Amino acid sequence: MTQDYCVRKHRSSVPPDQNKFYETMERCLLVAQCALKLDHSSTPNLDQPSVLGLTPQQVMELMPPEENVQRMKASLPRHVERHLKEKCLSLLSYYQ
Repeated sequence: MTQDYCVRKHRSSVPPDQNKFYETMERCLLVAQCALKLDHSSTPNLDQPSVLGLTPQQVMELMPPEENVQRMKASLPRHVERHLKEKCLSLLSYYQ
C-alpha cells in the first residue's frame, strides 16, 4: 500500500487527507520496526550496546501524534478494502 502511494504521489497530486493517512501509517511502521530492532529483551546477551545508544522507548517517542494515529486506525479498514479491490480488479483484467 505504501509503495503504491509513493508511486501515485510522484505521478499526480494526492488529496491531503490521503497524504496524512499514508504518512502517519508509514511513520508508525518505521518507528515500530526500529523499536523492535532495538529491543534486547529477546536477546540473551544483554551486554550488547544498543544502536546509537537509543532505547526502544526513545524511538517510540517519534510516533506521530495520537490523534493522527487514531484517525489512521479508524480509516485503515476502508483503505485496505479499497486497495485490495483495486488489486483484484487489476488481476482480473490481466487474466481476461
